[in-house]
Amino acid sequence: MNILKSMRAMSVMAAVCLALLGCEKKDEAGAAGGGEGHVAEGGGTVGNGAHREESDFDGPFTVETSVRDDGTLIARVRAGNGFHINEQFPWALNINEGAPVAGGSSFNKDQAASFGEYEVIFEVGDGSSAQGAVEGMLRMSVCNDDACLTPRETVSWNLTN
Repeated sequence: MNILKSMRAMSVMAAVCLALLGCEKKDEAGAAGGGEGHVAEGGGTVGNGAHREESDFDGPFTVETSVRDDGTLIARVRAGNGFHINEQFPWALNINEGAPVAGGSSFNKDQAASFGEYEVIFEVGDGSSAQGAVEGMLRMSVCNDDACLTPRETVSWNLTN
């Protein structure tokens, strides 16, 4: 019974998101995936997000964080099968105050290294000489043909030299 109530509430919230945020329906999107986004440690190649390759997961999105050899912090969001990046949403990556790299800084979607239909990549600061944890909050949105999700995801990096 609680599951039905939760599903109804999510449907209502998705409809409100569509109405307020202007999520666009995409003709090429497939069936919506289930599951929730998550923060995963890892890396990957950095692309421009414009070319669509089949996602290797069925959830709406993944968020991956990594640190390049030069100390640049990377936050990468990929849309899952049937989802796309909501380019109309005011994306933001906010680094917590006191972080050893870019503490208190905020980056919007125009400052992203790559902002495409299926992938967004933020590159932050130079952590090559810093140590410790860097945490932040990513405000983002992905959509399918039926709804837009607007989660806030905690992101973190562990710097060791």
